Amino acid sequence: MTRLVHHLALLADWEAALPAGGYRVSTRGRSLEEEGFIHACFADQVDGVARRYYADVTEPMVLLAVDVRLVGCDVRLEVPAGASDAFPHLYGPIPVGAVVGVTPFAVAPAEGSWARLHHAHLFASDLDATVGWWRRWFGARVVADEVLLGSRNVMVAVGDGRLNLYDQAPPLDGAGRSAVHHLGVQVRDVAALEVSLRAAGVPLRRGAREGEGFRYLMVEAPDGVLVEVFEAVDGSMAPASVPWFSWA
Repeated sequence: MTRLVHHLALLADWEAALPAGGYRVSTRGRSLEEEGFIHACFADQVDGVARRYYADVTEPMVLLAVDVRLVGCDVRLEVPAGASDAFPHLYGPIPVGAVVGVTPFAVAPAEGSWARLHHAHLFASDLDATVGWWRRWFGARVVADEVLLGSRNVMVAVGDGRLNLYDQAPPLDGAGRSAVHHLGVQVRDVAALEVSLRAAGVPLRRGAREGEGFRYLMVEAPDGVLVEVFEAVDGSMAPASVPWFSWA
């Protein structure tokens, strides 16, 4: 069994455990004494547990990372009734000192509308010529032409696909890089996704950052594909950019 397991907790329950020195909530609405053990899960099971049992929770939540070497109780890998996967169960309270990570958590919606592939981001050594090329040969339509983070960005729609053309020459230095910088994926909640990525051990270049009208996170997908995960922030972006980020 891996050294770390995870447990979703209401923030109020975790804060109540701190002065007591131990956490005794088994799962939502049930205590260790009622259930006989504390439910936990592995990193790749966190999202499924959250959507199945906590999707309607409106109270603040945290994800606890627990070092099983420090709990001082029996930890068993068991398959719950009606399930196909095994989950770790802790047969005793979780000492506060065994919790090595506490991260705010929000449940990502299960439906597909919570994320979408939004655009490919391309460098352009001659931005106007590049826009003209996409217009001439593929009927590209300019959606927005804005200065973002100090550089001109022209956002074009090609059919139902999108390109973000960036006013900077591509780094064609023979190191395997090209004019394609990253893929942009728009999500409803960057903070919630960051928590899930970290819980699963996905390496991030840095935490979420604030842009001009959006917040974003850079993550590396398989084969070195760079992905910009971003969330539009209502009321803080240039008016011309609103249609570009609209989910409609």
